[in-house]
Amino acid sequence: MEIIKESKRGNYEKVKALIENKAELETKDKTERTALNNASLEGHKEVVKLLIENKAELETKDNSGRTPILCIIEN
Repeated sequence: MEIIKESKRGNYEKVKALIENKAELETKDKTERTALNNASLEGHKEVVKLLIENKAELETKDNSGRTPILCIIEN
């Protein structure tokens, strides 16, 4: 779940390193949010772009029914 934590923090270099080490992009936290959901919610555009470029799922819903795309639009 380190990728979720670092995505939420906006730590681009750490997220990039985790991806390079084959971190699971679709891991979910207790609110059903993935790394992409969290980066989107926090407005970390560079991390969002990195995750999308590495094929993170765009339609994954959190426990409130929000997708990363909706979170991006809201921010």
